[in-house]
Amino acid sequence: MMKGPLKPLSILLVTFCAAVFDLPAQTPSSGPPASAAQPAPTSPAIPNVSAEMQQEAARSDVTYLRSYLVYRYDYKQQQRDVTANRFRLRGVYGFGPQKRLGVAVTVPFILQTNSAQTAFGLGDIEPQFGGNLYLSRRFRTGAAVEFTLQTATNSQLGGNTTIIKPAWGFTAVPTDRNELNCVFNYNRSIHVSRGAKIDEFEPDCTINTRRFGATEYVEWDSYYQFAQNQLAQTMQIGFSRTSRREKQCVLSPYVSFPLNQFGRQTQFIVKVGMDISWFSSTEPR
Repeated sequence: MMKGPLKPLSILLVTFCAAVFDLPAQTPSSGPPASAAQPAPTSPAIPNVSAEMQQEAARSDVTYLRSYLVYRYDYKQQQRDVTANRFRLRGVYGFGPQKRLGVAVTVPFILQTNSAQTAFGLGDIEPQFGGNLYLSRRFRTGAAVEFTLQTATNSQLGGNTTIIKPAWGFTAVPTDRNELNCVFNYNRSIHVSRGAKIDEFEPDCTINTRRFGATEYVEWDSYYQFAQNQLAQTMQIGFSRTSRREKQCVLSPYVSFPLNQFGRQTQFIVKVGMDISWFSSTEPR
């Protein structure tokens, strides 16, 4: 039994060691030692890999089905002096065993201007349903189907066609700091109100790497239009960073540009934007 100055000195030493080595601090006691705190469970969908990188790369990962909300803003400059400001709210909800199933919905509001007129209002709402087909330590694969509904309040903002968009994708995690996301979409009109129908294949591949406290990424997105037998290619460069104080919040600025002339004609001249994501604190990462 320690007496005099030795007991407070031992308490101070134990506390210092706990702070340095991230161990639970315990005071000397003659009773039985307190049981060690149990570590928080790890999400079975993302074991033994960087949880922050997985969270920061969720925007391009069809297999990441943790529940979260994301506010998206982007500005696009297109051909014929057309500009568009899009404000989109997207919600994802994961459920089922190991969060292998998910539903999502995107609600857009668009401000679009050209040389003749300006339009603002609701765009086409996009619900999505999907799930993971296979889960392992370093590889996941899943499928989804998305619909573009004719809900636009102005014909300039959409509403020309109802689209079905089946997709298959995978995520490969070779190391804790590197990740590859690929998704292959097929966009096809199932009902056309006016204009031409959409029939295109859209492969999208993203390389993520986590360095300097953030996830930097390069995304190649392309659209092969069967009617014109041409491939429109675009590239997006950006980074995602988790808030140091609020771990559930992720900020993701980016810039996009076309890689060929057909991409410039059909997609955009330049696009800049930012995503702000908020993840549920009740779910393990």
